[in-house]
Amino acid sequence: APAMAGELVDLAFIIAAIGGITAVMAAAIAFVQDDLKKVLAYSTMSQLAYIFTGLGAALWLANTPGMEKYAIVAFGAALFHLFNHAMAKGMLFMASGSVIHEMHHAHHDVHHHDDHGDDHGDDHHDDHHDEFDAQSMSNMGGLASKMPITATAMLVGSASIMGLPLIGGFWSKEGIIANAWRVALEDPRFFLPAFCVLLGAAMTGFYMSRMWLKTFAGAPKGEVAAHVGPTNTWIKTPLFILTFVTLSGILLAGTGFTHWVSDLS
Repeated sequence: APAMAGELVDLAFIIAAIGGITAVMAAAIAFVQDDLKKVLAYSTMSQLAYIFTGLGAALWLANTPGMEKYAIVAFGAALFHLFNHAMAKGMLFMASGSVIHEMHHAHHDVHHHDDHGDDHGDDHHDDHHDEFDAQSMSNMGGLASKMPITATAMLVGSASIMGLPLIGGFWSKEGIIANAWRVALEDPRFFLPAFCVLLGAAMTGFYMSRMWLKTFAGAPKGEVAAHVGPTNTWIKTPLFILTFVTLSGILLAGTGFTHWVSDLS
């Protein structure tokens, strides 16, 4: 039994280390992306890596005498982060789809007159679509005043992913970081994943802020962004629901979510 516990402790370190390193690497890639959806995609990789770091910490705690009582909290924090991330990132991808749809629509409207005025309108129209990237944040800017509901939803989702206090992601993300450092103080090997998830939290704040500011703040970066209209009516309801669930993290944390979700599992 002690030998088996030792093997599980080693496995726990491997899981946590892979999670921590992946969290930082994916965040670093997100730093330099200009495609709105690619930023969110690499953010997803980073946040899922946080979950694995939490699971690694939980496995270590569960197989270390005297630390078993903390394992359920670490495991619950990982599952809570899975839930929080699902709500926030689902809303972020839906909101980004709304932005991209409106950018496509605005691009069509801007060049519609030119296309009809050209004898080779179809070729001219295709050229415009080949050259214009509706997903590039370099073509956006200033959309907050044009799409206030989408901008607000992405702001709340970004805050949750960053782990700002009192919003859903804060409770789960800090639970993972805290338990990783709890293990690191007992097992020096865990300083690697513990430092990685702490660094990753700061990196998340940068690339999510960069994404929101490049998309919604400042002045429109082009004629297309200046012609973007309001969010489609149908998408407002799911955005509102997911935004509410994301903000309700303090209620779930206050009801002991990390404990009873572990019992259910």
